[in-house]
Amino acid sequence: EAMNRWRPGLAMAGLRYLVLTVPLAWAGVTIANRLGYEALYGLIGGLLVTAALSSTVFALWLRASLREY
Repeated sequence: EAMNRWRPGLAMAGLRYLVLTVPLAWAGVTIANRLGYEALYGLIGGLLVTAALSSTVFALWLRASLREY
């Protein structure tokens, strides 16, 4: 879990839940409403973008950490 380090896990959780989820979910709902779609579709889209971004950042971080060993 978190490569026996607490910081990567905590940082990724903070990034995902505090920094990305709320703004991107709100943006998705806003965009969906403007395009005439249901808000739920925008919410799902925002959450998918959040997952993709945080997973990409974590994968890059993991790759860099593994190069150290």
